[in-house]
Amino acid sequence: MLISKFEKTKKTFRISVFLKSLTKGQNIKMNKNNTNRNKYNDLVVKKLAEKYKISTSYVRKSLKGDRTGIFPDLIIKEYKELNKIIDDTLNNF
Repeated sequence: MLISKFEKTKKTFRISVFLKSLTKGQNIKMNKNNTNRNKYNDLVVKKLAEKYKISTSYVRKSLKGDRTGIFPDLIIKEYKELNKIIDDTLNNF
C-alpha cells in the first residue's frame, strides 16, 4: 500500500493544525525549567537568620530581591561580606 507524497503532506498538515488548535497559540516548552534557581551558602543564611532572629526563607527572599527596604539591604551586604570571607578561606586552603 503506497501513499503518495500529497497524502503524506496532507496528513502532516492535519496533525500540525490539530496540535496548534490544542495549544491555542500558547508557547509551550516541553520538559524545560524556565527558572534559574539561586544557590545560597546555607551556613551564611542560617547564621544571618540566627543573628537577626528571622526565618531562613526571609533571608533568601531578601537576597533574591523579593523583599525591599533597609533591613533586606543590610542582609544582602552582610551576606556578601561573610560569603567572601568563606570563599577566600577555602581558596587559600
